[in-house]
Amino acid sequence: MPAFFVCVNTNVGYSTVGCFITADEKKESIMKGLHYLKEWNENWHPEFFMTDFDTSEISAIEETFPGIKQIL
Repeated sequence: MPAFFVCVNTNVGYSTVGCFITADEKKESIMKGLHYLKEWNENWHPEFFMTDFDTSEISAIEETFPGIKQIL
């Protein structure tokens, strides 16, 4: 099962602040996980996301967080 981790850069390195597991790696599944994280953290407005070159991940992030910059 695919696992996704959301990490942030802190004063001591990167720390995992959220994660979710999906049944597949489809855009809709990833969007659902991101939506939960976004809903639970109303004041969270990330400026950047770093991903590998996975079009499902990229599309899910762009649709969940419009206007975000992604680093590959």
